[in-house]
Parts: sequence; structure tokens; C-alpha cells
Amino acid sequence: MNSDAALIDDPELRAIFVEELGRHLGSLADPGAGRAQWQRALHAMLGAARMMRVEGVAEATEALQGAFHRGDARAARRALGALAGALEALEIETGLVRALVPPLGDPGPITAAPPPSVAAPLGRFDAAESDEIRAFFRADARSRLETLGELLVRLAPGVDDHRTVLDAMLRELHALKGSSGTVGFAGLARAVHAFEGAAQALRARSGAPNLETVATLEGLRSRLRIALDEDDGGEAAAEAAVARLRSAGLLRERDVLSRRPTGPLPSSMPEGAGLDAGSEVLRVPAVTVARLSESLGEVAFVQRRLDARVEEVSGHARGLLGALRGLEDALRKIGPARPWGAPADALALLQRVGRTLDETARTLDGEAALMRQDAEHLSALGLSASAALKGLGRVSVGWLFDRVVPSAEAAAVASGRNVRVQRHGEAIELDRAVAEKLVEPLSQLARNAVIHGIEKHSERLLLGKSAWATLRLDATRVGDGVRIGVEDDGAGIHLEEVASRARALGLVAAGRKVSEAELLELLFLPGFSTRRVVDVEAGRGVGLDLVRETLRRLGGVVRARTRAGAGARFEVEFVPRPLAQRMLSVRVAEARWLLPLARVVGVSTVEALDEGVARIDGSRFYGAAPRSRLVVLLRDEGGEVVRWALGVDAVENPVETVVRALPSAALGPVPFGAASVDGDGTVVLVLDPDRALEYGRSLC
Repeated sequence: MNSDAALIDDPELRAIFVEELGRHLGSLADPGAGRAQWQRALHAMLGAARMMRVEGVAEATEALQGAFHRGDARAARRALGALAGALEALEIETGLVRALVPPLGDPGPITAAPPPSVAAPLGRFDAAESDEIRAFFRADARSRLETLGELLVRLAPGVDDHRTVLDAMLRELHALKGSSGTVGFAGLARAVHAFEGAAQALRARSGAPNLETVATLEGLRSRLRIALDEDDGGEAAAEAAVARLRSAGLLRERDVLSRRPTGPLPSSMPEGAGLDAGSEVLRVPAVTVARLSESLGEVAFVQRRLDARVEEVSGHARGLLGALRGLEDALRKIGPARPWGAPADALALLQRVGRTLDETARTLDGEAALMRQDAEHLSALGLSASAALKGLGRVSVGWLFDRVVPSAEAAAVASGRNVRVQRHGEAIELDRAVAEKLVEPLSQLARNAVIHGIEKHSERLLLGKSAWATLRLDATRVGDGVRIGVEDDGAGIHLEEVASRARALGLVAAGRKVSEAELLELLFLPGFSTRRVVDVEAGRGVGLDLVRETLRRLGGVVRARTRAGAGARFEVEFVPRPLAQRMLSVRVAEARWLLPLARVVGVSTVEALDEGVARIDGSRFYGAAPRSRLVVLLRDEGGEVVRWALGVDAVENPVETVVRALPSAALGPVPFGAASVDGDGTVVLVLDPDRALEYGRSLC
């Protein structure tokens, strides 16, 4: 018997595969299907065949893909024949395959070719195949979960036929469960099984689910999407699914599958998949990675201290050599021992002292050289460890979006809005610690966009817009930084309401014309809102001050743009700050400060400073009169134009140093935001240019 036929003897898996195949073949049979549609459908067919281990279908589909790539109509005809033969071996109807006409020209009649005689055993992937097969699975699973999200939006109170929607959901869940188990995501399969049981229980009820139930299912769907990128095969997602559904009263105990025992890998998971020979997978908590990064920063500090000690020892050696030369000069002037001169034993003692000085100086010089080698070796080790650690504490923007999208989708379900989320730039990487701090501000922006920016279904139709609104999340590289956007196609920000509210609060003088940029900046003031009555959908400004403060702590900025009737866009931009940063050292009133070198435009004199540039003398921070003759020109975060100038007494060389933020208790009305430690243990304050400007103005 053909081994592919044995592979698909499982009735449940067979039904899933046949349904998938029929859907893709139907797409190929569409008379209007072009090359792009064929390529997409073939890619999906190949992924399904490989996940189900139906090698004959996979090989024929891959051959058909190759024919399309080469534009070879004859090869396409042979591949379709091979596909028909593989399906016949599985006792699947092949009439649709024989009728297909690829957009490469009519290949003529298709004759089923004999199926291959050899295929891999069920559920066993070799290491070379594993990554590709799981990539197919993840792409397919994400697509199904997106479809589930669209169906959940439709599953609202008052829906005409909730059973039709639930039937569509059950088909997606059933297929997802089968493919999850096939590729070794046993925990994910258990979670989906529980989800499937909840959907079946809801289908048996007479009325449509309420919004609370739909929100529970939406939260579970979002958790499943996150589980696709986790290393535990979905085990954490399974536990969360069971707990969530049980607390919501949606779980039937027969739908709780037991957890697979730990130990040898199951037959559906490749042994050693994704592992190098002789290695093991070790999951490291993010906090551990952060601590390792901090430890490497401390290594840089120790290296600088060691460098200082090397210079100190070298200085002592030079001092001894200088003393030796002085002694030798003195002995030459004294000359040899004479009866009327210095005693011979005294001269001999001085000569011995000279030799001791010479030996000590040479020893110190040699030790300094060895210490310098150790410092260089320590530096090389630190660089090597940094390179090895670089990828451990990083995540993709996709990881961040996975945690932002559920907030937007839950808000859409709760408010009865139809929203599709588009994601772009997901491959860009961020430090995990930074990404975790961005989750809440970006979620706040996404929720605001859905609830306060996007119109309800009926309003959009009256305005001639699509019934489905679009929420776009995108990320791009901007120099050394990252820009993340949250954009909707809703009504935009009502600037007239913002201006009216600002005048009512006394933020804008009556009668003064205010620019759009100024009005948008008002949205980020604490507590500012265009709503005068507190309700569930409070104004668009709620929480935006917290968004700005969070970004400020990360060294970033947030901006808003709007188009009347066409939507709004909020952009978050920041440059990730490494633990070790380049700083400019300056002297002010006998104190030493550090300035972020990235914010420094240049150094000038007071006389040469342009009249339009604000100047604040650093000595004012100590209550002293202005006396500085030098100024450091500073710019905004990410900007190029000089914003203000800081008067200083002296400018020293740039340094690279470990910077630590000051505790929140110390961040009152002060111009400093961080501190560093010199090699000799001296604490040096780091000036925050934005805080310093505000603080300096308050003193004037």
C-alpha cells in the first residue's frame, strides 16, 4: 500500500486535509485566477501537504511551483499529472485537478502519473525539514487565527444566525487543532481543543453569546497567537485556556485533554529539531538577560578602573626612574671616594640604592605592561560576551504587536466596531526590556484609535466608508532609532473641540489663533480631554500624558497627526539606549557633569552664540552668578536644530561610560536624570537636556 495512503488513514486528519485541499484547488479553478493567485494557493497547498506528511502531494505541488517559476507549461502539465496520481492513490476525486488550466498556456490533457513509491513515515520530521515545516504551520495558524478574529467580531448579540458563524469558527479550530498536533505543538492543540469545546457549547444554546463571552474568546484567541512564538509548544497557552474558559463557565470537562507527560519527544516532534548537535535548549528569563547585560556594563567600568591603575603604576615607574637619574647625577658630581670627601661606604650605599631603584622601576614597568595586557584581554572578553548576548535579550516588533493587537481587538468587540489590523515592519528587533515598556503605551494608543477614532459600523456606511475600519501598526528604522506608528482611518481628531476645551481650561487665550501643531501638543497634557463628562469612552486625550512620560523615560518622543474625516496617526520614535553610552564631560562651578553626546551639536563661545538661541548658564543650578565663557549647543531628541545652549566653564574629552537612571524618588525638579561612576569611584551626574532646560527657565 502506498505509504501516503497510510499517512492519512486517520479519519480526522484525512477530513482536515481533504477540506484544505478542496479549498485551495477551488482557488486554482477560479477562471479569473492569475499567476499571483496560483502561486499563493500552491504555497498554501505545499504547506498543508508537508504538515500532514502527504509526500506525494507535496512533491507534485513543489514541482508545479518550480514550473511556474520557470514559466514552463509542459513541466506544469507533468506536475499536474503527478498531483492527480498522488490524489488517486489517496482515493480523492481528481476531476478538478484534470480540469485545471494554469495561466502559462493550455497544457493539454492531463494524465495522472503513478504516485511515488516511497514516502516518509507519519509524524517524523528530520532536523533539516523541521524549521521549514514549522514555518508553514505558523503562517497557516496565524491566518486561521486572523479569520477567527473576524468571525468573533460578527458574533455579537442580535446576530441573525450565530450558529452559522460558530460553524465557520469550528472548521477553523478543527483544522488548527489537527495541524498543531501534527507538528508537535501538543499544548497548543489542547488549548484549541478547549476553545473548540466552548464553541460547540455556545452553538447548542438558543441565543447568541453576549459581549462578555465574546471578549473572553477574543482574549483566548490573542493568547493562542502569542503561543505560536513561544518555545513550550503551547503548554502555557493550554493552561491559560483551561483557566480562562473554566472561570467564564464555558468549559465542559470532557473538553479538557490531559497534558502529555514530559520525557522523550513525541513521535510528531523531531528529536533535536532546531538544536545543534550535542546542545540543549535552555530558556532564560528576560530579567536574567537584563542582569547579564548590566554585568557586562560593570565589566566596562572595571576595565576603565584597571586602565587608571595601569597609568598610575606606569607613573610610579617613571617617578622612580626620574629619582634614579637624579641620584646618578649626584654621584657623578661627588666623584670617587676621597679621604677628604664622602665616605666610601656611604657612596657604596647610594649605589646600592640606585640599583634597587632601577630594579624596582623596571619591575613596576613590567607589571604595568602585564596589567595592560590583562585590561586588553578583559576588553576582548567583554566584547565577545556582548556579541554572544546580543540576540538573547532581543525580540521582534512582531512580538510587541502580538501584545498590542489584543487590546485593540478586545476594544473593537466590546464597542461593536468592525476593525481589521494591518501589521508592517514586524522583523525589526528591539531590546526585550524596551519592548515590554512599550506594550502599555502602544496598547493605549491602539485602544484610543478604536474607541475614539474609528466610527461605528452604521456611521461609516453613511459616510460612504468601508464597513470594516483599518488599524495600521507599522515600524521602520530611522537612523539608529525606531519609529512605530499607530494609524486609523476613522474620523480624525476634532481640532475645534480641542481648541474650545483648551480655551475653557485657560490653556489658550481667547481670540488667539492656535496652530494645528499646538493643538495636537495639548492632547499630551495631564488630564486633558475634550469630554466634559466622564464615561466609558472618555476623551481621546486620556492616558496620552502617560504615553509621553513613558517614552520620555526611554529617551523617545510621541507625535500626533490628523486628517479631518480620514483618520489620525500617532508616532512613537526613540533611539535604544545601551547601558554604556557616549558622554561629553564638562566642568561647571568646580563640578563635573556628563552630557549625552547624541544631543550635543557642538561647542562655541558666548560671543559667537546666535542671538535667537536661548542660553542657560550651568552655574545658575548652584545659585552662582553666570560666568561661563563656553557654551555647549544642545538639540532635541532626534532633532537637528539647536534648541538651547548650556554655559560651562570647561569642556573635556568624550567618554564611554555605564549610565544608570536615578531612582524615581530623586527625579523631582532637578536637571539630572542619571549618574555614572568614574574609575576612581567618584559619582558623576548626567544632565538630562530636557529637564535642564525646564529647570533653568524656572530659575530665570
